[in-house]
Amino acid sequence: MTPRPSLFRRGAQRLPSPAPPEPAPGGRRATDGNGGAGATPGTALRPFSVGELSARVQRAVEDRFPRQVWVEGELSGVGGRDHLFLTFKEGDSTLEAVVWKSDAALLGFRPEVGDRVRAGGRLRVWPKKSNYQLYIRTLRRAGRGALLEELEERKERLRREGLFDPERKRPLPYLPLRVGLLTSAAGDAYHDFVRTAHRRFPGLHLVHCDTAVQGVRAAADLCAGLRALGERGLDLIVVTRGGGAFEDLLPFSDEAVVRAAAGCPVPVVSAIGHEPDRPLLDEAADYRAKTPTAAAEEVIPAAADLAQETDGRRSAARSVARTRFSAAASRLDGLATHAGMSAVRRWLDRRLDANRLGGHRAAAAFGRAVESRRSRVERLRSRLAELHPSRQLTERREALAGVRRRLAGVRLFAEPERRAQGARALLSSEPLRARLAAAREEVRAVRRHGTGAARRRLDALASRQDAALGQLGALDPKAVLRRGYSVTLDAAGRAIRAASEVRVGDAVRIALAAGELGARVEEARPPRPAAETS
Repeated sequence: MTPRPSLFRRGAQRLPSPAPPEPAPGGRRATDGNGGAGATPGTALRPFSVGELSARVQRAVEDRFPRQVWVEGELSGVGGRDHLFLTFKEGDSTLEAVVWKSDAALLGFRPEVGDRVRAGGRLRVWPKKSNYQLYIRTLRRAGRGALLEELEERKERLRREGLFDPERKRPLPYLPLRVGLLTSAAGDAYHDFVRTAHRRFPGLHLVHCDTAVQGVRAAADLCAGLRALGERGLDLIVVTRGGGAFEDLLPFSDEAVVRAAAGCPVPVVSAIGHEPDRPLLDEAADYRAKTPTAAAEEVIPAAADLAQETDGRRSAARSVARTRFSAAASRLDGLATHAGMSAVRRWLDRRLDANRLGGHRAAAAFGRAVESRRSRVERLRSRLAELHPSRQLTERREALAGVRRRLAGVRLFAEPERRAQGARALLSSEPLRARLAAAREEVRAVRRHGTGAARRRLDALASRQDAALGQLGALDPKAVLRRGYSVTLDAAGRAIRAASEVRVGDAVRIALAAGELGARVEEARPPRPAAETS
């Protein structure tokens, strides 16, 4: 923080009270002739010194007022560069104030003469000149200045969002035939615009939306009118009103109105008849006109001017077309008689012959490619025919018939088949139903007999299989291991049958019914003689 000037720093200090008078010789206090030693300070008998009076005034002022005092008034003087020295004036009264550099940097604006401001700070006395000042810490605009400050802050914020960018502004249609008008029907702006618009283009279709243009509900009405006209399929919308006081134009700077104009699907024209204080709607609109009449003249073309312009353009187009056709005909005549045209024709003939030859070659190559694709398709078709389910089913049926023919030679089915053939041979001489029933019954009996024999044969085979499995289980070495025995194997995996086959220290493996154990030989005992064992 920048230190304050020494002049004011000294003034902020409390001065010590004057020292009491020195006693007179002999131990008595010096007095005047009237015995002023016990008189009240500030009286004729006991007057204040200048420093004492200044100190008492300083204490009285600074202790009486709070540490934060707010003052509002108009500035009659502004001075200083880093530190600001201000003078408030109201009638014949003035107040000196100072804003130190560190506080002035945080104000956000520089006050000027004539501004009405609201200041907050501490009241201090400068004893050196016995005057008081307001040491300002906070300074704000008041009255209209506060509104301007708010509008400037809103304008800057909306500009940062991009609502005022020229790139987002849409061009106006050349000939708007359906125009929306958003204004008050009771104002002069409505009549000025309508009269001028119909005078310039009598066939104009005008859609008017009556709205308040000032007052507390004007902003909401303007937003609703923009939304309603934006849904009517118009070519453009004109928002207008006549001039007015600064406060009357505030609805056209409302943030909701500005956003509604920026988000309107139809181009918006702002025609607020007030030049010194431009509302924020002028910044967000796609086009700005100074007055309602100027908006009608600039946005809506005159029918007579359009007809005159159309006739002029038609004549100019015909003239240009005649000139170009004449030049083209001259060039064609010159080219037809030019000596190089024969060379061009020959070159074109050669290119045509080359293109024909290339076309024949391309057709031949295309034919070969088509034939290759056709052959491949035929092969795929044959392969699909081979793999078709109906063909595979036929093959399976033929294989099944072959199996049946082979089964016919089996003894189990030979006799019934022979009898069935005999029965079929006899069908022609006996009644069909009786013979067929007898044959069926005989076939059933044979089948029952064959099925029983087959079952008995299978049961005998199963019994033999179970006996063989039992013998195999008895001979299985793992069965022995499952009964608690084990097999000792050497390092090569061979079974050790005698203690003499290993030495002390050899690594061995012990095979169990489930898993193996690793061990090392610590002792090898030979078998005992038969006499000892007995």
